[in-house]
Amino acid sequence: MIFLIKHRWWASLVVAAVLALLAWALGGYDQVLSDRLTLGAQIALGVGGALLALLINLLLHETFKRTIGPGYIAAFEAYGRDILDDMSWPDYAAGGLLAAVGEEPLFRGVVLRAFEAPALGIFIAALLFALCHWIRRRHFGFWLWAMWEGVLLGILLVATGSLLVVIIAHGLHDVAAYIAFDRIVSRKSNG
Repeated sequence: MIFLIKHRWWASLVVAAVLALLAWALGGYDQVLSDRLTLGAQIALGVGGALLALLINLLLHETFKRTIGPGYIAAFEAYGRDILDDMSWPDYAAGGLLAAVGEEPLFRGVVLRAFEAPALGIFIAALLFALCHWIRRRHFGFWLWAMWEGVLLGILLVATGSLLVVIIAHGLHDVAAYIAFDRIVSRKSNG
C-alpha cells in the first residue's frame, strides 16, 4: 500500500507528515541521535546502510535471475511496472522523504523500541513494515523483500542506537532503488 501512495509526490508528502506526527506523538523521535557515535559517523553509517541494502538487492536480483530464470524476470518486470506506474523524479524524492521521516520513526522509532527483546522488536517492526508494503498477491516474493529490508533497518538501529542512521539509509535507498528500477524496466521495454 505504501508503494502505491508513493506514486504521487503530493500524497507522499501528506502521508509523510501524518506518519511523522503520529510517530512524534508516540515518542518515535525521542532518541534520534546515538550517544555512542559522532554525528559524522551516524551520517556515514546511514549512507553505508543504504549502499549495503542496494548491494544486497543487486546480489539477490542477480542470484534469482540465474537460479529462477525467466519466471523471476517476468515477475520482476511486472513488479517494476506496478511500482513505477508513471512515477517521476519528484515522486522518487517525495517517496524517499516518506520512507525517511514517516516510516522509520514509526516502524523503528516506535514499534521496534517498544520491545525489550531487540530480536522480537526487529521481527515485529519488519513484519508490520512489510505488511504496509503489500501490493498484490502475485508480488508475494517482493513482500518478502520488504520484510528482509525491514530486518536490515532494524539491525542497523539496534547496532548503532541511532534513528538517524536508518532515516538516512532508508531515504537514500528508496530514491536510488526507484532510479534503478526505472532504468531496468525502461531498458527492458525499450530494448
